[in-house]
Amino acid sequence: MQVEARCWCGARATHNARVVNGVITYVGETVVVGDTGEHSEQPLFGDTVRYELLCRAHYRAGELGN
Repeated sequence: MQVEARCWCGARATHNARVVNGVITYVGETVVVGDTGEHSEQPLFGDTVRYELLCRAHYRAGELGN
């Protein structure tokens, strides 16, 4: 079975956006290693970090599908 990643809008996801405290960040470390879930007792570096798959248009616009 072949699976294709999709953005929240339904378009093909081509970018993996790092979201720090609910905002896409374009600067800083390329990869954050560690438990990035909200269930952590102590958030990583004091921030909530997660990754979201986005299409090119929404990645460049900084729009999340919340």
